[in-house]
Amino acid sequence: MNISTSSKILCFRISNYDDLAFCPFFFLKNHYFFRGQADAKWGLKTSLERKYSIYCKESLESGTKEHNIRNDERMFFSNAFSKALEYKEEYAAIQTFRRLSSLPENLSSIEILARMQHYGAATRLLDVTTSFLIALFFALEEYGEQDRAVWIFNGSFFYKNSGLIDRMVCFDLEDEKREAFLSLMSDRENCYNQILDYANNYIYPSQGHTSERRSIIPLEITGNNPRLVAQNGAFLFPTKLNKSFEENLCTVLGMTEQDFSAACKSISRTKIKNFDQLSLINVAVIKLIIPVKIRHLAERLFNAANISYQSIYPDEIGIAKSIKYW
Repeated sequence: MNISTSSKILCFRISNYDDLAFCPFFFLKNHYFFRGQADAKWGLKTSLERKYSIYCKESLESGTKEHNIRNDERMFFSNAFSKALEYKEEYAAIQTFRRLSSLPENLSSIEILARMQHYGAATRLLDVTTSFLIALFFALEEYGEQDRAVWIFNGSFFYKNSGLIDRMVCFDLEDEKREAFLSLMSDRENCYNQILDYANNYIYPSQGHTSERRSIIPLEITGNNPRLVAQNGAFLFPTKLNKSFEENLCTVLGMTEQDFSAACKSISRTKIKNFDQLSLINVAVIKLIIPVKIRHLAERLFNAANISYQSIYPDEIGIAKSIKYW
């Protein structure tokens, strides 16, 4: 089935086993990244965004009530809090983690940021995975009656449309060299390594490039971390630190946040299995709404793929989570 070339977002509701079982195989054929969320109503927010918004709101409200802060003082504190989203503060946090931890000295700043995210620090990174079933597992992990969501990001779209390729490959290069670089898209491992090197060399050594356009860079950084390896872990890296993830995303998509929100609520009447890979090549984001009532159907897929707490948490956490004695 063909779709409008202007459609960069699609939303589907998965209502039966056939539709659900179709997805893991369909999304094996491209550079897709997946994120499972326990509530379909949630937007896309990084841990840094969530922490900042809560901290800023609570601090200002308590300060106003308890200390009778004037409006000009309120503005001062608000500006002070916003500095937490500046590059220099992030870089200082990275250096502190590097200094106090026992990680190898040759790890890049972005690799350190990934480790910080893994161990619970609030960062600009958005956790994703390269496995549809693992994202689905995380979406259904917690109990509750609400619909769940699996977000699907077309990695090839972001590589080609975020401006990343244009900055890495100068326009004055001969056609042969440009074609050679673009062929990296078909070499997944080499492509990831090139992107990671570029992000490290471009963003961090130059104080974050304040003029850098908003974009999203997909990164696969597993290193020797067993949990990230088990979870097929990856990250989406928004280049503008002082803008929300969705603001960075909408710049790449060429739409407003309001239009993005509306598109994520507009459920397609056509089932996803009626589309083909070619028709989705220019679709950047797909949102699958998963009704919690089909959890038992998803468990069939998890059992067939040997996905469980013990497989995706290869340590004592996995053992603890897998024990059910109530």
